[in-house]
Amino acid sequence: MRLYRYRTINDWLAPLLLKRECYFASVEELNDPFECKFDFKPATNRAIFIERTARRIASLSERDRKLLALEYLSKGPRGEKAFLWLSLNCPKRFAKHLWRELYETDDLKKLSLYKHEYLLKSLRQDVGVCCFSEVRDSTLMFAHYANSHKGCCVGFEIPDGLAYKVRYTDEFPVFREYPESYWPVIEATIMTKSSAWTYEREWRMILLKKRGLIMLPESCRITEVIFGCKIIDSDKQKVLDLVRSSPDRVEVFQALIGRTAFCFEFEPVNLQQGEVAPNTSPQADG
Repeated sequence: MRLYRYRTINDWLAPLLLKRECYFASVEELNDPFECKFDFKPATNRAIFIERTARRIASLSERDRKLLALEYLSKGPRGEKAFLWLSLNCPKRFAKHLWRELYETDDLKKLSLYKHEYLLKSLRQDVGVCCFSEVRDSTLMFAHYANSHKGCCVGFEIPDGLAYKVRYTDEFPVFREYPESYWPVIEATIMTKSSAWTYEREWRMILLKKRGLIMLPESCRITEVIFGCKIIDSDKQKVLDLVRSSPDRVEVFQALIGRTAFCFEFEPVNLQQGEVAPNTSPQADG
């Protein structure tokens, strides 16, 4: 699978091209303020819960209903109202009270908020994220991540299973109950972004308990470097020097402004001469 990182020409580029070292950022370092947002909603619909619970209570024999009422009375003050509605044979009022106790009490809200904040804090502290795109010709990403087209785009060959595709939506991921393990949270939050970011067509590598500059596995190779259409000659030369020393076989291209449409044309660059190779036909992308 071919994936890409848009980069500014700076000191981080040498470790990337020479050692395949990529920066794995913390969640808080990412540029989307909605990273890791999710919602918690009870699995049961209120109206359905009340209807079904009232129906079950109504179907009880008088003896079983009284036994259930005594069981709630034994729970202390919090069971007194349940005891009252059961004793008076008011199934619907009992069901409404039970819903409030299960889903609307301050204690539950505090518990939900605590778990929510705990999960977010754990994600921010423990997860490292490295972002890629499946496109190499994005005008917006050259502008946003490659110093307004004065940087470059680095292509990687990455085996299946090492990176995960981001899902785009207009709603927060929803948990019906809080998971006990990390991965459902990661999959639902870090792998989900607003539809506003769809143009990035993003994939992500995720590491637990690791952040910073990390060497990619040997199975990952750098395959190409594409110069932005506004790159300056001195920066181009720096990158060419790094590519010549790379352990991988890397092709180099120069992005040129399209001649008839809003797209780039990619010209191969001669590694020895550092110039666009002569007598070649443009590779139009976009």
